[in-house]
Amino acid sequence: MPLGGLWFAGWSPATALTLYWCENAVGVALVALRIALHRARTGKRGHYRRHLGLQMSGTLRVAGRAEPLDVQPTTLLAEFLWAGVVFSAAHGVFLWLLLGLVLHAEPERDELRSGVLALATFQLLGLAYDLPSLAQRPFAWVKGLAERSLGRVVLVHLAILGGALLSFGRPHPERFFLVFGALKLAADLASWLQLEAAPPDPERPPRSAVWLASLAPRTDESFSDYWRRTTRQDLERAARDEEPVREARR
Repeated sequence: MPLGGLWFAGWSPATALTLYWCENAVGVALVALRIALHRARTGKRGHYRRHLGLQMSGTLRVAGRAEPLDVQPTTLLAEFLWAGVVFSAAHGVFLWLLLGLVLHAEPERDELRSGVLALATFQLLGLAYDLPSLAQRPFAWVKGLAERSLGRVVLVHLAILGGALLSFGRPHPERFFLVFGALKLAADLASWLQLEAAPPDPERPPRSAVWLASLAPRTDESFSDYWRRTTRQDLERAARDEEPVREARR
């Protein structure tokens, strides 16, 4: 939609860039809502542990000594919200500085309002499509949704950084957005072309990985044994994630 608005409706590059941020912000909120509703309706065990690799630490000073404090989120929803809000906020600040201080451009309010309404409408339609079947969806589905959503947030941020680097020394909004839009479009097309991967077979490690491992120094555990052990652990953990730990709310 931002690309279409830029090319066919005459939107400014600043408006299109800002719409990408709005798309991510609305998307994070609606994915968080899906996670919360899925947890309420299914009570799956996987909701009550971390999955996204978010690392947080803190200290508490007691009697003049700094004691470690566990501040890690303990649920998928909390972990997703922490990561999504922090990345989106950092992305927004960076975009504001880029547009105001480097490109000297501002989004047009009327264009931005129209774009946000259209984006929100499409995302709400997607939510309405998912709601009736949430109770029947496996936990793996909602986990994948959270991972893909965070991936898009990070992707937009990296695309903006890439556009800034590739247009460095030539701070022109159209030129910058051309680089950014090309990177973002290529990444979106690549993600659409991905096929659903079959679960890994713990008894058959990939031949290419076995060959690459044979080039590395030998260790006490062979790569094939390591693959079998970790793959079984992952499959067992995924099966436990699908178990209900409390009565679901209907």
